[in-house]
Amino acid sequence: MLKARDDLPAGDDPWAPWYDRIHGYVIRAPSEAVARQMAQKTGKEETSGLEARSATVWLDPVYSTCTALEAEGEEEIVLIDLALG
Repeated sequence: MLKARDDLPAGDDPWAPWYDRIHGYVIRAPSEAVARQMAQKTGKEETSGLEARSATVWLDPVYSTCTALEAEGEEEIVLIDLALG
C-alpha cells in the first residue's frame, strides 16, 4: 500500500492542491521497488509538476510511504482514496 505522506511541509508538498492527484495505491508486486515504479508511471498531477520534486514522488520515501499488506487479518476496506475537485 503506497500513500502520500501526511507530514510534508506546506512549501514541499506535491499533493497541494489536493485535487487531480492520486493520494494512494494498493498494488500487488514482487517488491517495493516494482510497486513504486508502477505508481510513478501512472501518477497524475503529483508526478508532473514543474518542480523537480514532483518527478519522483512515488519512488522517494521522503514523499510517500510503502507498507506491505498481508493476506491474513480481519475483513476490512484497505484503501478508498477519492479526491474530487
